[in-house]
Amino acid sequence: RKEIASRLRPIIYLMKLTGECSQDVLVLNEIPATGSRLFSRLYRGIVTLGQWGVVVQCVTTVFFEGFADLKRFYFVLIFSIWALQCAVVATICLYIFPNRQTESSRFSQFLSSLCSAESNERRSKKCKVNLILALVTFFAIFNTLFVISLDLMYGSIISLRPWNGFLVYRLNFFAFIFCSCFSWALPFSLFYVSCDLLLGIFEDLETKVKAGDPNASDIRWIRQEHRKLCVRVDLANKVFSHLLLAAVGLDVPLMCFNSHQLVKSNASTSSDFTFLVSLLYWSVCVVVKLAFILLAGVRVNEKIHSFYDTLQSFTVPDNKGHLELLHFMMHLRGEPIGLSIGGLVVIDKSLAISLVGIIISYFAVLITLPS
Repeated sequence: RKEIASRLRPIIYLMKLTGECSQDVLVLNEIPATGSRLFSRLYRGIVTLGQWGVVVQCVTTVFFEGFADLKRFYFVLIFSIWALQCAVVATICLYIFPNRQTESSRFSQFLSSLCSAESNERRSKKCKVNLILALVTFFAIFNTLFVISLDLMYGSIISLRPWNGFLVYRLNFFAFIFCSCFSWALPFSLFYVSCDLLLGIFEDLETKVKAGDPNASDIRWIRQEHRKLCVRVDLANKVFSHLLLAAVGLDVPLMCFNSHQLVKSNASTSSDFTFLVSLLYWSVCVVVKLAFILLAGVRVNEKIHSFYDTLQSFTVPDNKGHLELLHFMMHLRGEPIGLSIGGLVVIDKSLAISLVGIIISYFAVLITLPS
């Protein structure tokens, strides 16, 4: 448990600092002081409500500004979608992470299942986790400074009606934009590292089978162990599926709006050029995030089903073993197993290709259409 916790703790600590986690969910036996627990809950609630306040500011601006200036309308709409996703993710984190260290939660159940594995040779390297955290922190700081600079040079959402750039509204807006940047990226960093840990426990079992481990000579034992590992994947799915739904369900429309404006807008003035640069920046961020999510999900799905190839050369001594092997291989060739998007569809290679195809097709149609 200590080895796994050491990989996840940096992410959990940063999530606690930015309001996605109230306590150290990796240590379930220590109960913090009541005052500390109340402060953590209060801080977490303020951060979440503040992010929803940003959403209200954005949506209100959309209705007040209307379609008088289409470029401004698209800018506010794109920002509203992004702010909505951040607030939804922060709200989901309230449910999947415990309010106390002693109470059961989806994440603590998933963590306990990982720790109950006999070994885990493929643990995420700490340097990789630290690199991910460094990139997320850089993104949050850079994005906040980018929004502030846009506000100072050209005016941002908080400068439009009905907020009109009042100082109190600006300070509130920029403070919670910083938290929103972490909400947009940090929980999905935890998802990526968790997928890497899941890959490790499946690789351990695969190594035992290929190396001729005494227990691995029994197909019933292999199937039972594989089923146990799939239960761990199901626990991970309960933790992350709603987060993935919020990400994919809002990032894909965000990408479509960005593509529309990148293709149809022209850079006739310096403000237009800055607008296009900001769209390009956000498009790259969205593509990278979706790529990491889909890549991690596809790897878990393929590792689960890769046992079909491993069992091709497996020998069984009797007819009962042959029947067990046949059932196991049919199961691996059946419905996809893995992490899902909101419990609706499992992330596999076909889903990833379909999403990429939809975005590319949309972009191609935009290019062919007249302005």
